Amino acid sequence: MEVFLIEKHIRFIAVHVHENSTSPWFRITFVYGEPRTEAQHVDLVQRLRNASLVPWLLISDFNEVMWGYEHFLVCDRPESRMAAFRPY
Repeated sequence: MEVFLIEKHIRFIAVHVHENSTSPWFRITFVYGEPRTEAQHVDLVQRLRNASLVPWLLISDFNEVMWGYEHFLVCDRPESRMAAFRPY
């Protein structure tokens, strides 16, 4: 197996991987999302998605929820942020 570093950042690591010389390349990105709402990068996933044309696997802790019932802290999560994170 070969793994080549594409990019590293404080919030993610991106690599190209292939099993052997005859297998196709694919990309894996490992993301740790910013926990402070005011510092989150809303367009990070969009930028990462457009970085390459090979098949892509995204593994992440985005520090975001899709629904209010998933959030257990005292302060409410803004509905607009949760809605923007939903895939549909």
